Amino acid sequence: AVLALLALVAVYVHTHPTSSWISFSPDAFTLPALLWLAVRCTPPFGIAASFVVSISAIGTTVLGIGHLSDTGLPIIERVHGVQTSVMVTTAYTLVLIALFSERRLRAALLERSNDQLRNQEGAFRRLLGTLPAAIHTTDTAGLITYYNKAAADLWGVSPKLHHDKCSDLARVYHPDGTSVPPGE
Repeated sequence: AVLALLALVAVYVHTHPTSSWISFSPDAFTLPALLWLAVRCTPPFGIAASFVVSISAIGTTVLGIGHLSDTGLPIIERVHGVQTSVMVTTAYTLVLIALFSERRLRAALLERSNDQLRNQEGAFRRLLGTLPAAIHTTDTAGLITYYNKAAADLWGVSPKLHHDKCSDLARVYHPDGTSVPPGE
């Protein structure tokens, strides 16, 4: 549908006479659709769109319609105009396709890396859970982000993650067995 719409827009802008303001920069009308295709679709769609716009410019010139067919211009100037239009359209379409293909590739690599990190974190947590030593982790505010069963047994309570602080749960005793107050 976007390719068909782009073909209609390209033919429309290329059929305007030289005196029309639209003929001043026909690429300004086709660039948004080419950009959308480069962003949202696979590279063959962007290349096909570039082809459609280029064929539109060539076809209207060959048929003697539009600003690139102005009989006031020598034929060599009209040919150079079409060649330049095709070259520019193809060049910026290929650059857009390359940029967004690279972006999609980097996004896929990042997602794969994040999946690996999640798997490694899960394996690390399972390893820590099996250790007999009391282990816990906290964030920069001191809130508990992870604890194993041995830590919960030591504290005598299962804390709420991201809510409780280790300092509020730890029990410290004097040598005679009396509890040390939290402020001390």
